[in-house]
Amino acid sequence: MRKSLKFLLLFLIASVVTVLVLVQSFRNLAEKNREQVHQELQRFLGKDATFDRLEASLWGGVGFSAEEFRIADNPRFAATPIVRAKELKLGVSLIQLVLGRIVINSLTFQAPEFQIITDERGLLNLSELAVRKNESRALPTLRTASPERKLLSVSFLVSKIKVNNGRVDFIDRSVKEPAEIRVKNVEMEVKGLNPSEKSRIRFAAAVTEGLGHDVRIDGEFGPLRQPHDWSQQPVELEMRFDSLSATLLARALPFLRNRIPRELDVTGPLSLQAKLGGTFNRPRITDVAIKIPLFGSSNYNAVLEGSVEIPEGRPWAEAQLKGKLNLSSINLTQLRNLPLLKQNLPVALGTEGSVNAYSQFEGTWANLRVGALIKGEKSEFRYGDWLRKPSGTLAELKAQISWQKNGLVLHDSELSLGNSKMRLSGVVEEVPEARLQLKLRSDSSHLPTWWRLVSPLSFDGAGGTIHWDIVLQKNFASADGWNIQGKLNLADAEFRHKQTGRKIDHLNADIAFLGTEALLEKGSFRLGSSLITVAAKVPDLTQPSARYQLRSPEVHLIDLQTFPAGKTNQIRNVTANGEIRWQDDAPALKGTLSSSEGNLEDIPYRALQADVTWSPKGISFKNLSLQAFDGVLRADGYWPAGVDAAQRFTLKSQSESIQLGSLLKQKFPQLKNRLEGQLNFRGQFDAATQNGSTVTETLQGSGESVIHHGTIRDFNLIAKIIPGGGGDSASSGGSSRLPTSLAVLVDRPYTPFDTLKANFKVDGQRIRTDDLVLVTPDYTITGAGWVGFDRTTQWNGLLVFSPRITQELQREYKLIRYLLDRRGRLSISFRAEGKFPNVTVRPENRAVAQVFRRSFPQKAGEPAVGGGKSTEKNERKNWLPESLEQLLKQ
Repeated sequence: MRKSLKFLLLFLIASVVTVLVLVQSFRNLAEKNREQVHQELQRFLGKDATFDRLEASLWGGVGFSAEEFRIADNPRFAATPIVRAKELKLGVSLIQLVLGRIVINSLTFQAPEFQIITDERGLLNLSELAVRKNESRALPTLRTASPERKLLSVSFLVSKIKVNNGRVDFIDRSVKEPAEIRVKNVEMEVKGLNPSEKSRIRFAAAVTEGLGHDVRIDGEFGPLRQPHDWSQQPVELEMRFDSLSATLLARALPFLRNRIPRELDVTGPLSLQAKLGGTFNRPRITDVAIKIPLFGSSNYNAVLEGSVEIPEGRPWAEAQLKGKLNLSSINLTQLRNLPLLKQNLPVALGTEGSVNAYSQFEGTWANLRVGALIKGEKSEFRYGDWLRKPSGTLAELKAQISWQKNGLVLHDSELSLGNSKMRLSGVVEEVPEARLQLKLRSDSSHLPTWWRLVSPLSFDGAGGTIHWDIVLQKNFASADGWNIQGKLNLADAEFRHKQTGRKIDHLNADIAFLGTEALLEKGSFRLGSSLITVAAKVPDLTQPSARYQLRSPEVHLIDLQTFPAGKTNQIRNVTANGEIRWQDDAPALKGTLSSSEGNLEDIPYRALQADVTWSPKGISFKNLSLQAFDGVLRADGYWPAGVDAAQRFTLKSQSESIQLGSLLKQKFPQLKNRLEGQLNFRGQFDAATQNGSTVTETLQGSGESVIHHGTIRDFNLIAKIIPGGGGDSASSGGSSRLPTSLAVLVDRPYTPFDTLKANFKVDGQRIRTDDLVLVTPDYTITGAGWVGFDRTTQWNGLLVFSPRITQELQREYKLIRYLLDRRGRLSISFRAEGKFPNVTVRPENRAVAQVFRRSFPQKAGEPAVGGGKSTEKNERKNWLPESLEQLLKQ
C-alpha cells in the first residue's frame, strides 16, 4: 500500500514537472516565434487578416490569442470586414510542442461577425478572399505544406474550427431583389478538416429574435474537388428550423420570393426540416418538411413535404419540385381571396366553412403537375339565390392540375356528392386574355343527390335520374357573362313540396344550353292526376327565371293544393304562357291561362281566359272571364292554398246576363225553380280564416246586382200584402170583388218583375241593403232589410201601385182617392220577417187595410172592421170622416 502511494505521488510530481516544462518551453518558443506566428497567420488567412495584439495563452488550452481579429473584405463587396472577432484563439498541438515545434491545429473565434456576400455576378466574397492569398480558387490546403515550410518551427495544420456566440449576415445580390438574412447566437464546430476526406460540421444559431437556438445544421462536406471553387464542393447537411418567419424566409430564398401571397396571412412561425446535398452551385434539397400556420391560424394547418433539385447556376424558376401538400381546416372565405381564385371565381359564388386538401405535385414552377383530393363535408357553397351546397353534405373533389406556359389546365377530374359522381376538366388561360373553360359531364346519376344543391327551392328531389354534358366558358377580359353549351336530361324525375307533400312526378325533359340562354322542349310531368307538357326558355342563365308554355288536356285544380277537396274543379284543353321565377325560396308562375271548357266549383263553363299568378301559397287571378249560365262572368281575386293557418281570400267579381235559374239550380238547390231572370252582378269580397274561424263567419264585402225579366215562383207578394190575400179560399172569393187587373195580381201563384236591383253589403253573416227596388208594369216595391246566411230575413218595404191600377181601385173604392200620393198613386207600406220559405208579410197602413178588408169575406174569428157594426153601415157615406180621421192618425 505504501509503495502504491509513493508511486502515485512520484507520478503526480513527474506530471506537474512535465507540464511546467512544456509550459515553459511553449512560452520560450512563443516568445521567440511570435512574429513568425503572425506571419504564418497572415499566410494562412491572407494579408488582410489583422489584429490588435497577439499573445500566448494557456487559458482553455495551450495556444495563442489574437485580440480584435478582423479580415478586410474586398471593397467591391463591402467596406466592412468580412470577419470580425473579439478574439481568435489559435490552438497548438501538444505532441508537436513536445518535439519543439509550434503547429496550429485549431482556430476558435470568440463573438465573431461573419459577412457573407454574393455579388451580382454570383461571386462569393469568401472566394475573393482566397484569390487575395495568391492561391488557387480553392479552400486552403490545410494539411499540405511545401518542403521549405517543413523546416520552419511554426506551421498551420488546422483540423478544427470553432465559433462561439457568433453572428452571420448573408447577403445575396445575385437576384433581382437582394436576399438578406441575419443569424445570431452562432455556435459552430468543424472537425476533421482534410482536403482528401469528409469534414464534419455542427451548426446552431438563432434566426428569430428572443430565441436561443432555432436553427440547427449537422452534416459533412468534402472531400474537396478541383477547381477549389466553394460553389462546386459537395455537401451533405441536415437542417432544422424551428421558428422561421415567412417574410424572412421569402427574403432569404429567391425561389420563394413573390410566390407567397400575402392573402395566405402567415403570421405565425414556420417549422422547416430538410436535407441539403449536392453542391452549392447545384443544390439538392430532400426530405423537406415545412409546417405553416395559414390564414392567421394558431396551429399548423399546412404541411409541405418533398424535395427540390436546382439546376446548375441556380435558375430557381427551373428548379425541379416534388412533394406533398396537406391542408386541414382551411377557411374558404379567406381561401377565395387568393389572387388566382379571386380573379376566376364568380362574384355570386359565396363560401363558408372549411375544407381539407391532400395533394401531390411534381415539376417546375412553369410546368407543375398537381394531383389533389379536396374534402368539403364541413363547407357551404352558394351561388346566387338558388344554388347551395349545405354544410354536412358529403362532397369530394379529385383533381389533376398542371401549370403550363399560358395558364392552368384541369385534366380529367372527378367531383363526388354522396354516391353520385361528375367528371370535369378545363383550362384557365392568362394570355392573350384571361379565359376559363370548364367541361362538366355526368352519366346517369341519382337526382336527389344533386337536387340538394338547389336547396332554396321549396321542393325536395325524391327520385329519378339526371345526366348532363356541359361546357362553361368565361372571358374575364370581357363584361359578357358565362357562355354555356351542352345538354341536360331529366328522366322519370320526382319532386315533393316540402310543406304540403304534393308531388310532381314522371318529369321528363331535355334542356339545351345555348350560350347565355337555355331551351326546354317536349318536357312533360304529372301533377297529381294532371298530365302536363311544357316548353320553356331561359333568356339569361344568371337570373332564376324562364318563359314557359304549358299544355294539358285536363287539369284538376285540387292537384295545385289551391281548391278544396270534394269540389269539381277541372279545366280542360288548357294552354298557359308566361314567366316562372323563384321568389322567397319557391317557384312562382305568372302568365295567361286559357281553357275551352271545364268546371269550377261545380259550375260548367266555356271560353275561360285569365291572367294568373301561382305559387305554393296560393293562386291570384286578374281579368278572368268565362261563359257560364248563358252569360259572362268576370273576376279578380286571390285564393290561398291552405298551407298556412291564417289565410285571406279576396274576390272582385262581375257577371253579365247570367241565367239566374240555372245558377240557383247549380249552386243553391234549395232555391231551385224559385227565382228566374237574367242577373247582372258586381261585387267585391274578402274573408280571413284564423283562430278556427271559417270563410262564412268572416266574409265581408259589398256590391250591386240587377235581375232583368225575372220571376219569383211560389210566392205572391201582392197576395201577402192585400188584406185577405195569401192564397186561401176566402181570398179567392174576395178577389173577384177587386178590379180585374188587381185580382189578376192577387190570384197568380208567382211574382213576375221587370227589374230587381239592390246595392248590398255582406257583414256579420248577413246580406244587407237599403235600396232594394222591384219594378213591374203594375207596381213598384222598394225596401230595406237583410237576409241571413241561416235564411232568416227582415224587411221594411213600400208597395206603390201604378197609376193604372190605382185608377181602377179608385173607381171601385171611392175612398181610395183620399189615400193617394201627390203623383196619384196608392202606396202601401209593409213589413216582412221570418225564415225562408215561411215569411210573414203584414201591411202597416190601417186605413188601406180596412178598405180592402171590407171587400173580402170576414175570416172566422176575425173581428169586424169598425168595431162590430154591419158591413152596410160601414159603407154609409158618413164613414168618410172616420176614415180620414184614421188616415190622419197614421
